[in-house]
Amino acid sequence: MKNVKSVLFVALSLALFASCSSDDDDKMEKSSVKVSIKTTMGKEELPLPFELTTFQINISEIEFDVSEGSKIKLPQETKLNKSSPINLLSDKASSGIVVATTNISNATYKEVELKLDVYNEENDSYKELKSNSVYASGFFSLDGTNQTDFVIKSEKKLEVELEYEENLELNGTSTNVLIDLNIDKIIQELVVGISKIVENPPLGFELQFEEDGSLQITKDKNQLLLTAFENSLIDGFTLVE
Repeated sequence: MKNVKSVLFVALSLALFASCSSDDDDKMEKSSVKVSIKTTMGKEELPLPFELTTFQINISEIEFDVSEGSKIKLPQETKLNKSSPINLLSDKASSGIVVATTNISNATYKEVELKLDVYNEENDSYKELKSNSVYASGFFSLDGTNQTDFVIKSEKKLEVELEYEENLELNGTSTNVLIDLNIDKIIQELVVGISKIVENPPLGFELQFEEDGSLQITKDKNQLLLTAFENSLIDGFTLVE
């Protein structure tokens, strides 16, 4: 009987603690935070003619990590209710596309994390992005005359960690979080990668062209280039403070 009473006491205590924690969380003062992504493009000269015609990504989650010096010790995580596809070549991209607006508990945050995942919704504007986390297409010319079309498809879950230099302080006022994506840097690294492989291919690897002369960069074809593109995409994001 004593054991039964002890178990019941522990269960009731845990239930009461969970209830109080939930109530405390609901009573926490919060700030409205708007997260936007802008792009930087067209400011760098490329070693060969190159143009992007499509560049889309799908952001599935945004996470804010609390600083060690904050009064709140647990990480505050904000998840989007649904996928947020973004057209990085749209007219709005140069000034900023709103990805999410949400309320976050007031605290000191050290880092923002973006998570890219596969897009599975039906939307004609993003039909190429479906079943992918990243989709890009365009063309380039290795000799300055003959044009090579390319398509890049990534199904990989990508994580982008962006750390604040002086932390993000939320104190009840509305806050804008602006993230810059340097497309020039991504293109530069892709062009250099293609050029190096053509001129001096790594042992056991060569570019696989389609019958029409186009280039597919996927997990099954030209995977080395896809990995380089994914890494340059992650490195292309920075926080605008």
